[in-house]
Amino acid sequence: MVTRTSCLFASLFIFSACTWCSLLVLDMQSRGVWCQRTPEQLSNQCDALVAFVQALNQQNITNWLCYGSALAVIRAESLGTLAAPIPWESDDDVCVYEKDTTHIENVLSQLSQQKLLRTEVLVGNVVRYRIERVDRLAGPEWGIDVYAHREKMFYGTQKMIQNVAANRDRTHRDVPYSMLQPLSTKHGYCGSNIFAIPHQSIPYVSHLFGTTWKIPLASFTGSNGYRRFTCFFSSLFGRQNVPNLRVVRGAGKRHTET
Repeated sequence: MVTRTSCLFASLFIFSACTWCSLLVLDMQSRGVWCQRTPEQLSNQCDALVAFVQALNQQNITNWLCYGSALAVIRAESLGTLAAPIPWESDDDVCVYEKDTTHIENVLSQLSQQKLLRTEVLVGNVVRYRIERVDRLAGPEWGIDVYAHREKMFYGTQKMIQNVAANRDRTHRDVPYSMLQPLSTKHGYCGSNIFAIPHQSIPYVSHLFGTTWKIPLASFTGSNGYRRFTCFFSSLFGRQNVPNLRVVRGAGKRHTET
């Protein structure tokens, strides 16, 4: 009798926990917070990113899309589609040079005065600046991660672009100078052709993400593994805002399926 009662309570506990987790994830999905941003949030995200990069370009401050944002551009171009933010990612990634810190902070100060963006300085972190919309209309989690870099010579012959953070993943966050420079410019993203990406774009994303870089959500490993798992788990209960893994081909279509 005791065994049956214990099993019943255990079953009820597991069922309740699973139900609560499912409802939580579904609620986060419906608000575009967890699994996929809504079209309105993506539009506000793009407005903020374009404003920031335009301001950097106007001051001739070297910058380029890197990591996940570069992946979105390079993947879209390889498939002949329009480049848009990956809707289930919570940030955009922009890389800069550490030597331009003073000029970058002047730009950030001007944007802050316009009451568009606010900035958090994260010295010592992998990310140098974390920029968010003041109104948070791109979603509570979204922001622009700005990574500082410097040029450094190794073994007297190998010139690298090095992330300045002490706790970086050196294997992936440091890249050969020849892979990055000269930057490839005027790439389309967020409906604007103002963005730069690494010169050797395919080797760059292969270096970061491996040979499966063209495949959305290729694995459940890495920093977004838990996000991916819960999104797929919640898709059993509802399809609203669950990442669509279909690849839409054809440059004439605007889409966010990356």
